[in-house]
Amino acid sequence: MAILTGRLEALAEQIKPGETMADIGTDHGFLPIALFQRGTCPTVIMTDVSKKALAKAREHGEGILDLSDENYRSGDGLAPISPGEVNVAVLAGMGGILMTSIMAADLVKSKTIPKFIFQPRNHPEVLRHWLIHNGFSILRESLVRERRNLCEIIVASPSPDLESLHVGSEIMAEIATEIRAEISWPEGDIRWEIPPWYAKLPDPLAKEYLHKKLERELRVRREIQKGQAPDSIRLEQLASRIGYLRDLYEKRESNDSV
Repeated sequence: MAILTGRLEALAEQIKPGETMADIGTDHGFLPIALFQRGTCPTVIMTDVSKKALAKAREHGEGILDLSDENYRSGDGLAPISPGEVNVAVLAGMGGILMTSIMAADLVKSKTIPKFIFQPRNHPEVLRHWLIHNGFSILRESLVRERRNLCEIIVASPSPDLESLHVGSEIMAEIATEIRAEISWPEGDIRWEIPPWYAKLPDPLAKEYLHKKLERELRVRREIQKGQAPDSIRLEQLASRIGYLRDLYEKRESNDSV
């Protein structure tokens, strides 16, 4: 039986028993093969634009009964799967900009998939902005530790019937309702990068996540202030970001102490 890393296990937890899934850019295929072996997913599809990567997935799945050529598909993005063929599509370990490109390449097909699970390596703000402005709802978010990093997991759906989808805890359901409300933040606003719902996200890593983000901004400001001619506009931007993060962190501390 396949053993998953903490990051992949956190992704697996977002999938309900009986759901079919496609792992887009599967590389080694560890996640879908584990879900298939466990009996969580009756059907898994592994896709990758790299034939070399797909060969690794085939090697990993070799000898597993009921996995055939149909489970391994070469192609770019969502191209190898048919509209509505799976319940869940996983896009993990790639950048948020690439994720939006994959979704936008065939928006009609994207909207036939009831649930997407994203784990962006960078630019989560681009992904969130694109989802909200292209008819998707963010259902829930969570965090997972991978070595020194805290990775965001974003679950989204194009379905207007969100009551039929698993949202998680009561608090997360409340947050999902807030997220579904019209969001009018301008592109580039820090709230796309570090959303206000992190103040009450039901995740034990949220406080550490916010602290890391705040410390990073403070570090950047110190470096700029060391210069002989500090950029006043950049410092003003940082002051706004730091103020927002401090407020969010204090709210998080308050929520954690309740």
